[in-house]
Amino acid sequence: MGFLIDDAGDDVYGGDIVGLGFAWDIGVAGIMDFGGNDHYLMSDGARGNEASLGFLFDHGGDDTYGGRSFGTTAAKASYHPMPDCGGNFSFSINISGKDNYGVESLNDVDQESGWAGGFFIDREMALPAKK
Repeated sequence: MGFLIDDAGDDVYGGDIVGLGFAWDIGVAGIMDFGGNDHYLMSDGARGNEASLGFLFDHGGDDTYGGRSFGTTAAKASYHPMPDCGGNFSFSINISGKDNYGVESLNDVDQESGWAGGFFIDREMALPAKK
């Protein structure tokens, strides 16, 4: 299991195929960012392979995403026995902000990614006023 939790600031996250929120071999991995205008420079984000759960959760800020796959996963594990291992699951969730996903317009979108175990959700919601 591996997690990164960030509560504020304008951050730059980078990684390759085994980068951000990427889990493998019956693992769990996630990144959670709760504020700031962040840059995610990666080929894949939030991915679970070989009976794993990978996720990326960002709340707040106008974020920029590189790459093409967010919350995508394969329908089955290659070498762990199905269904005993549970399968692959991936979630990419962004709440609030005007986000840039490169050439695609993915603001305010819900979609399945890959098969039914992969999800991409972007919601433009106003943040509550701080007291």
